[in-house]
Amino acid sequence: MPKRVIIVLIIVVAFGAFMFSSLVRSCSPHVSFEKARSGSNVQIFGKINSGEVVFDSTDLSLSFTLLNEEGEAMPVVYHGVVPSNFEYAEEATCIGSWQNGKFRADKLLLKCPSKYEGEVEESEQYEFYNEDQSI
Repeated sequence: MPKRVIIVLIIVVAFGAFMFSSLVRSCSPHVSFEKARSGSNVQIFGKINSGEVVFDSTDLSLSFTLLNEEGEAMPVVYHGVVPSNFEYAEEATCIGSWQNGKFRADKLLLKCPSKYEGEVEESEQYEFYNEDQSI
């Protein structure tokens, strides 16, 4: 085989191996709260407990509690810009890992109420962001 063909094949194989390893590293399985405490990078899903949402503007941290179907609570901390629709979200998928007694979310994916549901009355709205410097 000519040298050029061999070089091209080596480059293609190296690129393919790089893409495969990147894909494997970026995938995180959807697991139970119990398995999420293993420390590896995973996804968890649950209902947002709106009574336990605290935003700290000094370090852009959002702390809240997710509840799974069994009612088990998982404390979550997310650092970064809060998604604009967070206050309307009912459920969330958090991608991250368990660290120091909390699930540290690198990404938040929100499930909001359907736009076809009825309007929320003013008396039913909740304040989701509390300024708290003690997080």
